[in-house]
Amino acid sequence: MADDWTANQVKSILDDRVNDMHELLREKDRRYEQMFRDQKEATNLALSAAQLAVSKAEAAAEKRFDSVNEFRQVLSDQTASFVTRREILAVITVLCTIMIATTAVISLLVFRK
Repeated sequence: MADDWTANQVKSILDDRVNDMHELLREKDRRYEQMFRDQKEATNLALSAAQLAVSKAEAAAEKRFDSVNEFRQVLSDQTASFVTRREILAVITVLCTIMIATTAVISLLVFRK
C-alpha cells in the first residue's frame, strides 16, 4: 500500500505534520510567554510588597528613635537643672561657717551673763 503513494501525497502528509508541529510549538510559546508574564507580575508584586514592608519598618524605626531621642533630651534637660556636687559642697561649707560663727556668738552671749 505504501507503494501506491505518490510523492505529492507523502509531501502533503509531511507538510501537514510539520504544520501541526509548528502550531504545537507556537501554542507552547504562547503558554511560556504567558507563564513568564505571570511570573514577572508576581515578582513585581512581591518586590513592591517587600519595598512597602521595608518602608514601614524604616518609619517604625524612625519613630522609635524619635522617642528615644526625645527621652534623651528630657534627661539632658533634667540633668542640666540638677545642682552639681561642687555647688552643694560650697553651700555646705558656707552653712558650716555660718553655724560655727553663730555658735561662737551664742557662746559669747551665754557666758556674758
